[in-house]
Amino acid sequence: MADTKNTILTDENITNASSAIQTYIDTCLGEIQKITTEIDSLRAAGFVGDASDGYNTFITQTMTDLKNNFYENEGLMPSLKTWLDSYLEKLLSDVDPNLKSQNESLNTVNQ
Repeated sequence: MADTKNTILTDENITNASSAIQTYIDTCLGEIQKITTEIDSLRAAGFVGDASDGYNTFITQTMTDLKNNFYENEGLMPSLKTWLDSYLEKLLSDVDPNLKSQNESLNTVNQ
């Protein structure tokens, strides 16, 4: 039979997950800004016509929707981060502090 171990959910796990989500959000928003800046530069330098219009539409509509729905305000990623942060707060405020030592001893037994 395979050796199994219990996984202990800790405040560190939740904090790390929340931090990773924030890094992901910041990276995606940064990349969206780079694309927007590049298209704006091309248009300012005389990039015109159907291709220019298509890129402009993509940037102003698709990227705006992407930012709003996934990376900003009440989008998916900020909502997930908010949920994790509130879960962490609830975990820290509601869980019996004695459980920490019990969890640590359980982890030691299962190693």
